[in-house]
Amino acid sequence: MRNILCKLPEKARPGIKKLLHKAFTAQSHKLGVEQAQGIVAMYEQEYPEAMKCLRTDLEECLTTLRFPEPHRKRIRTMNLLERLFGEGRRRSKVIPRFMNERSGMSLMLAVLVDASASWRGVKVTPSVNRELEVLERTGSSDPLSAWRRRVRS
Repeated sequence: MRNILCKLPEKARPGIKKLLHKAFTAQSHKLGVEQAQGIVAMYEQEYPEAMKCLRTDLEECLTTLRFPEPHRKRIRTMNLLERLFGEGRRRSKVIPRFMNERSGMSLMLAVLVDASASWRGVKVTPSVNRELEVLERTGSSDPLSAWRRRVRS
C-alpha cells in the first residue's frame, strides 16, 4: 500500500487509502480483486503511475485473502525478516567492529536464535483445516502448501 500511496499527491492519499484498505481486507479473494480492479478503473486516468503499481502487483497484494479468515491479519502484518534485520542492526551498533567474520556471524546467530524463540504459530482449528483443504483442492495451493506445512509443524 505504501508503494501505491507514495505515487499519489498528498490530497488524494486519504481517500484512496480507505478504498485500498477495503480491497486488501475484503471477505474473499474474488471480492478483493474486483474492488481493486474497480479502483484501478476509476483512477487510472488521474493517477496512472499509482494504478500501474496496483495493477502490476495486485495478485501479490491480495494473496493473504486466499487464506482462512483467522490467519489473514497475522500473515498480512507479520514481517519477521525485517524485524530480524532491525534486531541485527540494533545489536551490531553496540559493537562497532568485530575482530573477525566469525564473531560477527556468532552475534547474528544469537540474534536469530533469540528472535525465533518469540515466533508463534497460528492455531489450526478443524474448521480452518477444512478451509485449507478446500483451497488446496481448488488449485490455490502454491502459497498454502508451505504455510500449511509450517503451521502443522
